[in-house]
Formats: sequence, structure tokens, C-alpha cells
Amino acid sequence: MRAEITVKTLEMDTKKRFELISRKIEKIEELNNVIERYKKEQSQDIRKLMKLKIRRMSDKKSEYSGMVLSIIAIKGLIFA
Repeated sequence: MRAEITVKTLEMDTKKRFELISRKIEKIEELNNVIERYKKEQSQDIRKLMKLKIRRMSDKKSEYSGMVLSIIAIKGLIFA
């Protein structure tokens, strides 16, 4: 009963919630791809572009920037 109330209250059973989770997953996959490319890239120019993209993704104005910052921290990346 309690779980059902939580599901209904948070609208966890709606299409809207599914779309939100899907967008978050897409953002995580995009970030992981950029980070992997950044780590493996030999060209300093391309590395700079990947670093810039990561910075943009973590900007306060970007969607899911908090999540992006958390992932960057977990992976031990520092972009000052």
C-alpha cells in the first residue's frame, strides 16, 4: 500500500516520468562517450573540444548539470 502511494504521488507510473528517465539515460551515455573520447584522444585540439563540451554539459544552465557534475566527480575528472 505504501509503495503504491509513493508511485502515484511521484507519478512514477506515467509516460512523463518514463520520458524523464530516458532523457537522463541519454545524457549519461552522451557524457560517458565524450569522457571516453577525451581520455583516449591523442590530438590536443580534439581534447580541448571534448573538454569544452564537458564544461558546457556541466554549466548550471544546462539540463541535468548537477548529475553531470556528480558523474565527473565520481570519475575523478577536474576541469578548472
